[in-house]
Amino acid sequence: MLALLLTVGFATANLNVFAQDAPSWSGILESRGPYSAVFRVSPASGDLVGHLFRNASPVGRQILAGCLSGMPCVLEDVKLRPFDGGQGSALGFSDQPSGWLEITGVGAARVGSAIDDYRSEVVTRFGVMAADRDRLTLLWQGKPLWPSGSGSFSIVRHYSSWRQGELLLVQNTGGSACPALYHFIEVSPQGAVASQEFGTCSDLVYPFVKNDASGKPEIVVRMVAYVGPFGTEAQRREAAHTRIEYVFNGKHLTRNGQRIVSDVSEGALR
Repeated sequence: MLALLLTVGFATANLNVFAQDAPSWSGILESRGPYSAVFRVSPASGDLVGHLFRNASPVGRQILAGCLSGMPCVLEDVKLRPFDGGQGSALGFSDQPSGWLEITGVGAARVGSAIDDYRSEVVTRFGVMAADRDRLTLLWQGKPLWPSGSGSFSIVRHYSSWRQGELLLVQNTGGSACPALYHFIEVSPQGAVASQEFGTCSDLVYPFVKNDASGKPEIVVRMVAYVGPFGTEAQRREAAHTRIEYVFNGKHLTRNGQRIVSDVSEGALR
């Protein structure tokens, strides 16, 4: 995320408005030494704002008990006050926002999801990808990618510029035993190529694009671990604080740095 540069007067005016207590909102949690911050875009100004707290404080312990660093954090009944921008920037967070606020109280904190757009159809430059709700499969140019009964699919991300084509992140929704699994599907003039299904079964997901060491884009999909309804409460708590990271570089898919899928071209080409 890129913080926008503001004049001092304009930044102060925006933060005074944004510092008002809010009933519920979410942002990405980042921890740095004894401090953590939740970064979100201001709905009033469109600028990136950091919401800071000390980990050892009562509000810090409450947030860290419910949220996970590097994932969306949903906060309810948030209380805020201005925080000195110079002090905030000196803490060394990777995001450097336009301004800083301090969280002084929250009613509740939990891990959230960055997916809020579930599409049944996407039109690409090369054809239409659509979910067939009756036959429970995914259609490329009207033809099924998988047999009937394969799953209830939604297209949750569409990357319109990717390698020689376009890339889709598809969610396959299940029941309480496994709420969601995922596929990458690359579409091009040659057809549609699907990766194998991946995921922890969690539907708390944070996909984003970053550049690798050579400057080439790759897709990161973070999610929490998952324990189904037959797991113990202790197992569920541990899973909720375990972050799993999948990375797709256009050829290979890794899980926490370990390759789990061979070349995606070995998938189903239609």
